[in-house]
Amino acid sequence: MAAGDRHPDKDIRKAIKEAQDAGWQVEKNTGRGHRWGTLRCGHGCKLGIWGTPGQGTTFAKRIREAVKKCPHDLSTKTRP
Repeated sequence: MAAGDRHPDKDIRKAIKEAQDAGWQVEKNTGRGHRWGTLRCGHGCKLGIWGTPGQGTTFAKRIREAVKKCPHDLSTKTRP
């Protein structure tokens, strides 16, 4: 992602990077509005990313939880 495409909140930027490392893709929103972009696992899970969330650290935690709970991304989970 180019520097101009970075999320303004540092905690959310870090969580987005961790999601990308786990195989999720970021789709930057091209329209106007409060949504900055969308994270997708590639198999059906998605999470909207807001440009100005109330609490950056809380929303970053939510991103990490979505990645962890995704049933499709087996590369980050141990198999039974």
